[in-house]
Amino acid sequence: MPRLNIQFRHQPSEKSRYAPVINYYNQADCDLEVPKSDFVMNPLEAYWLPFAVEWSGATPEDIQKALARSVYLLQNHIAYLQSRFEASTYSPPPAPPISTTPPTPVSLHSVPKEEPDGIYEEDEIDIDQDFSDEDSLLDSLI
Repeated sequence: MPRLNIQFRHQPSEKSRYAPVINYYNQADCDLEVPKSDFVMNPLEAYWLPFAVEWSGATPEDIQKALARSVYLLQNHIAYLQSRFEASTYSPPPAPPISTTPPTPVSLHSVPKEEPDGIYEEDEIDIDQDFSDEDSLLDSLI
């Protein structure tokens, strides 16, 4: 079966709000609670699966199944956090209002170009590109 590939490169500053998570991921191999692939893919699925399923043109029933899966994953992770950190009575502070305007999509890797002979050519990825300005963009969405 063919495999899919995901590439993501982000280099926030050492003072970024993401620094503790990135350091944990990069340096705590033996202490990670889950395999590295699950560390990335589980939250990606939990947060974005219904959107991805809807985007793919799925049926409303499939979108509802994806939504149920996401809610299940999120609720289980909340329960795990509360148990792991003995915070069963924790109530988060009120969240700021959520913007109804979706963020502008940013592609780190463009879609491969199809050449006349049917062969796809990958665009070059600038691995030295600085994405630190995205921290403020992401902060503004929260």
